[in-house]
Amino acid sequence: MRTMEEGSSLNGRIRSLAKRRGAGELGQDLATVVWQRSLLEAGRSVADSANLLRKIVRVVADKKVITPEQYEITEFAGLPLQARIDVVVRFMCVFDGDTLEHEHRAAKRSVEIAAHLNSQQPRPIFTSDHIEMIELGGLLHDVGKIGIPDRILKKPGKLSPEEWETMRRHPILSEQFFDALFITPKEKAQYGIVHDMMLCHHEKWDGTGYPYGLQGEAIPLAARICSVVDVWDALRSDRPYKKAWTEEEARNYLMEQSGKQFDPRVVGALFQVLEKKKREEQVSIRATETGVVLGALGERLNSLAPQAPQFRGSDLLVPAM
Repeated sequence: MRTMEEGSSLNGRIRSLAKRRGAGELGQDLATVVWQRSLLEAGRSVADSANLLRKIVRVVADKKVITPEQYEITEFAGLPLQARIDVVVRFMCVFDGDTLEHEHRAAKRSVEIAAHLNSQQPRPIFTSDHIEMIELGGLLHDVGKIGIPDRILKKPGKLSPEEWETMRRHPILSEQFFDALFITPKEKAQYGIVHDMMLCHHEKWDGTGYPYGLQGEAIPLAARICSVVDVWDALRSDRPYKKAWTEEEARNYLMEQSGKQFDPRVVGALFQVLEKKKREEQVSIRATETGVVLGALGERLNSLAPQAPQFRGSDLLVPAM
């Protein structure tokens, strides 16, 4: 459980963060709510998770996440699903903006890989609804880290074996959030891909991952995508315990772990997506440079023949036949 000293420090940090973001009195209330993460640290029931989310509902209601009428709802289950999702995302933003930025990048890249895998098959693997679920799963996959103490989550050095055990519990905590967020059997079934990504993104292709040691294709494909994207983004970003790796270093690591930690097909898909992005950027840069050159040439022609019809850079382009 969190000590009084830790809790006091955390309260001060969240109050300061909320104040800097213009939250006003929300910071005072939010600090108390964040302290309630101890409910999740203890690995308590889904009901405790729902209780935490109910408290979050109350303190963010004035930030237009939900309407004043919905603010009177005391049960989190009474909120529309989208409002429940918005509440959790808003809380993640105030809790840790860096984590949320990672989640957004993971969501975007997961969608790109899923779309690429679709394009490689005669029949798409994922429907458009599945793609939406993958985006949401990428956004929420690490929500369980809300239940990990800051002394572990933000530690600049290597984690001890005991700290690693605590960190490795965050997929289970994410599943608790899933059960509190998606309440009815219909919702749970509809958002099954989100559940897979939240719970299984640390499973490994060779079966040495956690929390359940799933192996190969027993790991849901969406979770295999999330696993690759999660590690890629972590390697390419600054973290409390390391500086960002270069692209070459990150690529080498993923290639080394292909077939061990990662599904080789997903690693290949990520590299193909990255190469495609590079080609698109190069085309865009060349188009911009060409436009600048033609514009300058048009201005030069106009200055040489001021009485002649005025030229534009685009007049110099040869029409397609």
